Amino acid sequence: MIEIKSIAFIINGARRLNLNIQRIIDQCSVHPSFEVRIEKTTQAKEANDMATKLSDEGIDLIVAVGGDGTVNEVMNGMMRANQKPLLAIIPNGTGNDFYRSAFNNSTHGDFLSALKNPKLMSIDVGKVQSALGTQYFLNIADVGFGAAVVEILNKQRKYLGGKASYALAILRTFLGFKTPRLSIQSASYSYTGPVFMVAFCNGDMFGDGLYIHPGAKVNDGVLNITLLKKIGLMDYVRNLKNLKTGKRINHPEAFYFSDNELSIKVTKGKAVTETDGEHLPTAEIRVTIVPSAIQLLRTEA
Repeated sequence: MIEIKSIAFIINGARRLNLNIQRIIDQCSVHPSFEVRIEKTTQAKEANDMATKLSDEGIDLIVAVGGDGTVNEVMNGMMRANQKPLLAIIPNGTGNDFYRSAFNNSTHGDFLSALKNPKLMSIDVGKVQSALGTQYFLNIADVGFGAAVVEILNKQRKYLGGKASYALAILRTFLGFKTPRLSIQSASYSYTGPVFMVAFCNGDMFGDGLYIHPGAKVNDGVLNITLLKKIGLMDYVRNLKNLKTGKRINHPEAFYFSDNELSIKVTKGKAVTETDGEHLPTAEIRVTIVPSAIQLLRTEA
């Protein structure tokens, strides 16, 4: 029987907490069974260092309170620590795509009950290695169009937030995106040519509920890969319903496969990478999967 005694909440300080989330934190803070620490971020990447420090101090559970970016930072900090606590998520972002992927689009349940009677899920973690170092992802990483969207999204967040920001960033990216030529190599697949986007999927959705790899599971032990070769704006519009309802893209240039390792090289043009919304300014990468790397507390309804 797993017993949780010490809890650390790492909260994205840039986002307001609603009354329900604040109530959860307050309940845990005054509960006699738990020793609670509350850490609020004040700048980007701070959650990463907080999570590493807390992990190495032997905390039982780290709770990431925020969106996919906050969860990604906390997980990266945990992966770099010598000890790995349990992870829990209280979703408080725009998309919360990883939480929805992990728990099959379920809403958040009774957090205090989950702490008292913990049930865990072993989840895989994606690993991206490049000349810039190692970056981990819980949900989706990609090279090409999706990464270019993240570049624009991060810039326009200074003056526009919320769900409308995703749609605008996608439209703006289409207007200026130039398809690069990539070399993609894995044990089961080889391709060199134009690539609109190649996505490495631990979860099944990104971009606020777009199913980029329907059927992908966060605990299936493999990289689920979606390769889109020659895709245009009208192709995206025609397949938007499929992307939103969990159906595969119906297009001759769309390919789905799974592997444990994949490498990318740019043969012509420019391309960058994103990992759970974190910009990585290179596409010369090796992507692998680390099976059952994190123990996630089940908190779904």
